[in-house]
Amino acid sequence: LRAWRGVADFLREKLGWETRREGGAFGPGLCAGGEGAANRTDRLRRGMRWPLRRCSQAPQRTGIMRVAFVNLPHPVPVVRRYMCSYNSPIFLFPPLELLYAATSAREMAGAEVTVIDAIAEGLDEPQLAERLERFGPELIVTITGFEIFEDDVRLCRRLQQRLGAVPWAAMGHYPTIFPEETIRAGGFDYILRGEPEYPLVELCRALEGGGSLDGILGLSYAEGTAGVVDNPERVRTRHIDELPHPDYALVDVRRYSEFLLPRPFAVVQTARGCPYTCNFCVRSYGQKLGMRSPENIVEELVTLRERFGIRSFRFIDDTFTALPPRTIEVCEQMARAVPGLSWSCLSRVDTLDEPRVRAMREAGCQRVYMGIESGSPRILQAYGKDYGIELLGEMVGLLHRYKIEVGAFFMVGHPEETEEDFEQTVRVARSLDLDYATVGQTVPYPGTSLFEQYRDAIDFSLYPYRNEWKQPERRQQLEGWERRFFREVYFNIPYMARHAMRFLRHPATTLAAGKALLPFVFGAGEPVGTRNELV
Repeated sequence: LRAWRGVADFLREKLGWETRREGGAFGPGLCAGGEGAANRTDRLRRGMRWPLRRCSQAPQRTGIMRVAFVNLPHPVPVVRRYMCSYNSPIFLFPPLELLYAATSAREMAGAEVTVIDAIAEGLDEPQLAERLERFGPELIVTITGFEIFEDDVRLCRRLQQRLGAVPWAAMGHYPTIFPEETIRAGGFDYILRGEPEYPLVELCRALEGGGSLDGILGLSYAEGTAGVVDNPERVRTRHIDELPHPDYALVDVRRYSEFLLPRPFAVVQTARGCPYTCNFCVRSYGQKLGMRSPENIVEELVTLRERFGIRSFRFIDDTFTALPPRTIEVCEQMARAVPGLSWSCLSRVDTLDEPRVRAMREAGCQRVYMGIESGSPRILQAYGKDYGIELLGEMVGLLHRYKIEVGAFFMVGHPEETEEDFEQTVRVARSLDLDYATVGQTVPYPGTSLFEQYRDAIDFSLYPYRNEWKQPERRQQLEGWERRFFREVYFNIPYMARHAMRFLRHPATTLAAGKALLPFVFGAGEPVGTRNELV
């Protein structure tokens, strides 16, 4: 307080400014000839949530906007992304969407930013609130999860009550398709719909300079008694090279990892969107591909290795191998520019061939994850997968010939799936010589064609959150199928014999994986959410 009074005395006596002390959300504030942070916040909150204290009217402030980007805490480690959220008992990914948004706000809008990854740092709610109070943001941006959506918005409400007059913005799939409902449930002031970078940059400029929000495409916002305003959609960013690389200096890269890959670890996105028609999938911002150039990708990888010492990374694209020539070109440039890095990626069974696999291996690819989903041709077709079962073994064998590990994602619970379909899935999974496999219940997320097709059979509520099939006996059956899948795929002598050496080389990780998996598989625990990535 003495320091604040000293500043006030200097401004008043030496510069002739009119000052007064007033209690703000982050301690005493000054109104000194220019517009204070509280006043600027008040002007742009437009009469929502709290009556703020106004400073005397004065020329517009020209200070730097302070924006905090928050990956909210949760009782168990989770990864929040635009397209999904999932448990992470033995791995943890950086909050890439928040890193992109924070770096864009700093580089394109001149904001002062901080990223607080409460999951990685192990912060609880009071610790997060204290960090935010110390930073003193004029805008807080967060991303919401899926199954944990209700937990996230309740936490935001509590933080808003503690922090007072600070506007909040939310991003993610549910805020994008339910902007008004998200604003009302979570007390948010702004929703960054779809790709967040450009709406956020323009929002920061408006908050900084007093501009109108009406022309910010892709923004929804609370407008006092008028309710919620949804500005028109923004055309998607097709050339992601225009965005700055996400700055990993904003987080501690040592906290992130992927199962059995060397640390430090990062994630890299080379494209947004997915051109395929799987009817259950939430895509990263849409079906059309927005891509980065191979040169831009390699430039980021060089920075990650030279500046942050990255030894491994995940290409986090929905389908890294979607375009054959581009996949090969990216890999060839990587092999020349950043040899020695280990990496993994997501692929489809029908987007692999020997030229791509060879180029990937030469560039350091160690693991490929494929969404196999089902071993039943009938259910594959129902999911919109248009390839045959016979291709599965061929592609797994091809990857193994090039010493690339194979992880597979399976689902149980399509409305048309029967016991025989499930048995086919288990037989296929056991026959494929997979290195890793996980299974989760089919979840009909809003915004997918599967949700629209079976809307009458789904019990959905955004807040309080609920998204499940209406028949209780079906839900019990699917949980039983999950447990049986893990037991029959992992706990059999051929699988355990094939992978015994890997378990012995990594005893700590193996024990951690077993601790996460065993209670659920043998009925002593319940799944947290509906996508249990126990790979």
